[in-house]
Amino acid sequence: MNKLTERRILLAAAAVFLVWSAGFITRSSFVAVDGNRYFCLGDDAMISMRYAANLVSGHGPVWNPDERVEGYTNFLMVLVMAAKIAVLGKTGALLGVQIFGAAGILVTAWLARSVADEVFRDFPEQDRIPARTLGALCVLCYYPLLYWTLLGMETGLLTVLLTAATLAAVRYAGNANLRDGLLSALLLGLAFLTRPDSGVFALVGFGGLFLVAVRSRKPAVWRHLFAAGAVYAAFVVGLTVFRYAFYGQPVPNTYTLKMTGMPIAERLRNGITFMGPFWIESAPVLLFAAGEVLFDFRRRKVLPAGLVLGMLAYQVWIGGDMSTYWRIAAPAMPLALVLFAGGAVAWVRSLSGTEFFRKYVLRNPVFPPVHAVNWVSALVVGLGCLAADCRFAPEVSLMDRPAGTESNLSNVNISIALQELTSEDASVGVFWAGTIPYFTGRRGIDFLGKCDSHIAGLPADISGDVGFRGMNSVPGHNKYDLHYSIKQRRPTYVQRFKWGGQDLTDWARDRYVEVTWRGVKLLLLRSSPHVHWDKALPPAPATDQ
Repeated sequence: MNKLTERRILLAAAAVFLVWSAGFITRSSFVAVDGNRYFCLGDDAMISMRYAANLVSGHGPVWNPDERVEGYTNFLMVLVMAAKIAVLGKTGALLGVQIFGAAGILVTAWLARSVADEVFRDFPEQDRIPARTLGALCVLCYYPLLYWTLLGMETGLLTVLLTAATLAAVRYAGNANLRDGLLSALLLGLAFLTRPDSGVFALVGFGGLFLVAVRSRKPAVWRHLFAAGAVYAAFVVGLTVFRYAFYGQPVPNTYTLKMTGMPIAERLRNGITFMGPFWIESAPVLLFAAGEVLFDFRRRKVLPAGLVLGMLAYQVWIGGDMSTYWRIAAPAMPLALVLFAGGAVAWVRSLSGTEFFRKYVLRNPVFPPVHAVNWVSALVVGLGCLAADCRFAPEVSLMDRPAGTESNLSNVNISIALQELTSEDASVGVFWAGTIPYFTGRRGIDFLGKCDSHIAGLPADISGDVGFRGMNSVPGHNKYDLHYSIKQRRPTYVQRFKWGGQDLTDWARDRYVEVTWRGVKLLLLRSSPHVHWDKALPPAPATDQ
């Protein structure tokens, strides 16, 4: 494969990806009860959109205008969303965020190609070009990364920043150029603003820079390390100062929600169990990547490998996640896919001199022998990507809608009904804390605590009542107090009255009433002055006088 062929392949792949992305975005949209088409993001992304909308409205980055609770952990993404809202409006911004995500995937693929070019620069050109091309193509095919990015999560932005930071760090390790070291620190700092747990990457990255400094024994390299550390520290200190000044807390509310009130042993057990399917699906990718690092050891491969291991260990440490679409692991996967592609090419090249390869591969009627290694490498990489994506095949093929689309449709319909049937002073009590508060603009009461510091500070329920996907207790969904959220705060609308081991159905029977508007069922506070009862309830039947 030459450079011209590589360019044509990548351009064709980019075009196919853009067409597929348009199909994905269309399939994730829907026509709601009012007859209009809506674009909608994942519910967690919609929480961030709510913060962004209030920022644009002049209330600051808040969920409710008069409550300062940091229910997000993606400050930079909130700013991106706010810019979209300011330009495109609340409805148009949702599609804008999805298009932004598609562009981010293309940038990530280009960066992955560049990382591969650096990591495999000892390969002969006949192997280096296929390795970097296949690495880029893998990024465009890895569905969990595409899924979260196109549904508006900060995953895509974080992946761009971390992949670019890795590229700069690998280059610095090779040339000790201060500019590359500072660029890596800058990108890691922006990644910290995007999601603070990217500090796992920073820890590994700065560990690599430290080893470079130790090995070189040059005072200039130590100065580079301290300068890069100062750049990164400026982001950490700056965000922490802002957080403390605006929210009055040194850590996000979501940190308290997910990382406190649960025994470490229980959290680790949940994390290990949660990651079981990932190890199976990703086994070909991870095994070839590990083989490439171990059997052809080069220092420049250690950093990408360390970053992948660090992020996977972090997923276990936090105790799993709500979804098995690998949201936390996805930002590290482009680096794993790069190592996987290089390992596949190297393995096939090592087989090319065997009798089996000469007899059964080179003597084939399909492709010329001179390209045999490239074709077989592409086949191996394709099978690895297929294994990683196989579970998602109905969504990849666009036969099924993206996961969560039906819930988004339901929540948008509820939002439209609430706007029609309630006044602006109404409140909404929700388990889905994003879509309904965003579209209605009503005061929100978050039953699961992302935006409620009282709930976040409670002990986690580890009884098994909120355990699923093999986990005994799901972080971010295992703290709740419906007596406080519903009985005490009395939201005008409630999604439901049961969660985990608490059930207020009997209590609510005389206090809430179910009404239906255009087929949308709502549970509304009986006799609330914030409900337009003339629209909510049918008129009483006429009686004979």
